Amino acid sequence: MALSRAPELSAETVARGQRFWRWVGGALAGLMAGWALMAWVKVYYEIWLNETHSLPGHVYLIEKGAGAGAGALGRGELLAFRGGPNKRYPANYPWVKIVGGVGGDRVTAADGWYYVNGQRIGHAKPRTRFGEPLAPGPTGVIPPGHYFIYTPHKDSYDSRYADIGWIRPEQVVGRAFPLF
Repeated sequence: MALSRAPELSAETVARGQRFWRWVGGALAGLMAGWALMAWVKVYYEIWLNETHSLPGHVYLIEKGAGAGAGALGRGELLAFRGGPNKRYPANYPWVKIVGGVGGDRVTAADGWYYVNGQRIGHAKPRTRFGEPLAPGPTGVIPPGHYFIYTPHKDSYDSRYADIGWIRPEQVVGRAFPLF
């Protein structure tokens, strides 16, 4: 029995096949480059959603590591952190708040009003909007590496309340930037 020869392919068919495989190779290379870029970005950045109305933005870009150690944030910047256990939110809940005080600043309270270095930050309510009691947050000198955080919203749950308190260095995720 004799082997038969494969039919000859036209130059156009060969060219079409080569274009197809170049396209497949390019698409795979693009997908791998995109995956590598996303893996690299994930090391340095995250996207968080704001589920409350305490800040105007709904989507935030988080620059990881900023705000911890030598790259500390200053007053007025947005801090992304993971909350500790409390009665109203699960442990490690993602928060974005405004830095109102940094290590070395003095926090005082009078008649429910909180002050950082004598500047009024906001009023602490005795009860939640649902009637649950709220314990007042810490006062005194903020320890190094810690933050007093707040928002101007009337129902903001922040350092004015004991459940949140001062944000410890290990809670800090990074600096937040509103996207929209």
